[in-house]
Amino acid sequence: MKKIKMIIYIIGVLWISVFAQLMVNTLYKNNNRIVDAFAGTNSQIAQSEIKVIADYGSKYLSRQDKEDLINYIASSIQLKTDNSYKTQDTDTANEISIEKLSKNADTKIKLLSLKGETEHYIVIDLNVYDNMKSVMSYKKILEGKLNELKVKDYQTTILFHGYYNGKLTNDEKNQITDELIDNLDAKIVTQNRGSDVYTVYAYTGLIDEYITVAKSKVNVNIAISYNEQNDQTELYLATPVINSDY
Repeated sequence: MKKIKMIIYIIGVLWISVFAQLMVNTLYKNNNRIVDAFAGTNSQIAQSEIKVIADYGSKYLSRQDKEDLINYIASSIQLKTDNSYKTQDTDTANEISIEKLSKNADTKIKLLSLKGETEHYIVIDLNVYDNMKSVMSYKKILEGKLNELKVKDYQTTILFHGYYNGKLTNDEKNQITDELIDNLDAKIVTQNRGSDVYTVYAYTGLIDEYITVAKSKVNVNIAISYNEQNDQTELYLATPVINSDY
């Protein structure tokens, strides 16, 4: 009887391991589908961006604690801080940050501490210029570190930015957008495909994260604009939504 229970236990553990591996493989494939979908637009890739905002909770943090926290996050993506911290005070918050600029990536990590309270927020902004897929690797690493830190909550935004030379027609923009929606197995929630404002909000089951807009789930945001100065049509794909000017 004990032998049978042991066999059942071993089989159960094996199935849990198999299921966990399947989940990891599925997540990896889904992440690659997002990258591949954008690469399939045949746009010139300008940059890929990951932005993370995390609620680190309410607690007392000394200056050294703050530096150690930033170092901990920076080391996870092999970023050397060189103790080159910047500080900034506003009417509402104190900020300590590091910023590294390089040929292939720009990185900024900062800790915002609200004045009059012991509430802190971690903000990570990473721009990559050479490798779209590396953004997804950074996403996994950074979210893993935040989970280890047991932050109260966090939101991650991924943004891909590309461009086409010249000004595209609305038909060309519609074709690019529709192909992106199809390749992401997404359903459109709301859209404005005008000549001046062109933006589409959609939802796909390929991505776990989402926000709620008018009681509907949204985790895909496509926007297209024309840059007169450079004579380029700019293409943006973000998840869950674009949170910067374009």
